Amino acid sequence: GEQVVIEAARQNKLKTIDANFPIGQFICVTGGSGCGKSSLINEILYKKMAQTRYRAREDPGECDKVSGTEYIDKVVDMARRMGVSTELDARNLSLPIGSEEVHPIDMAGAAAVLANGGIRHRPFLIESVTDRDGNIIYQHESPGRQVLSRQSACLETQVLEANVQGGTGTAAQIPGVQVAGKTGTAETGVNHVYDAWFVCFAPAQNPRAVVAVVVEQQPNGFGGAVSAPIAKAVLEKLLNG
Repeated sequence: GEQVVIEAARQNKLKTIDANFPIGQFICVTGGSGCGKSSLINEILYKKMAQTRYRAREDPGECDKVSGTEYIDKVVDMARRMGVSTELDARNLSLPIGSEEVHPIDMAGAAAVLANGGIRHRPFLIESVTDRDGNIIYQHESPGRQVLSRQSACLETQVLEANVQGGTGTAAQIPGVQVAGKTGTAETGVNHVYDAWFVCFAPAQNPRAVVAVVVEQQPNGFGGAVSAPIAKAVLEKLLNG
């Protein structure tokens, strides 16, 4: 296994998440390109998210002295590393909650980074070309680049699994398959009309497919209700086909 270092807790000066489990002693059981399920980690995180009020710094007063754009720059940098290609304005303080436009192919690519243990491969359309005799005359090659730590990818995968198991993405559940996914509901400027998103990959422990679905201009259409069932159907076809 590999230790999962929870950076947010370290930065917030938290010594433990649970009295019996010090930071840095959580084990993430990895397998294939994904990561194994750790019910212990999930249980502790759920418990503490419900019970603990996290501090941003040792001195809460320091929060008032930090410019929000300092952290938005980091969000933009991470988005770029994970393959988001659209224009992102670091002055936009609501950017982390999805107020900038993105392409579905970029979101699928970003999810693939998590599925690949933090390694990014550029999306491509043609894997290989053969001549009429079956000889390969072109073979796509993509060695990939580590843009996110394996530990972070593992922990984020567990969060996305939990979202499908009991959060906004339950409509993407597939019996016998662990799905990791995230919903998105983007405002369009028209009241109660949304662009509905769902991005996912499966099986979460050893991913074989990544899917991004966006259905535009949906009256009262939320990602979990509109796009998650479509993503489920696509995943089932890919995994069983």
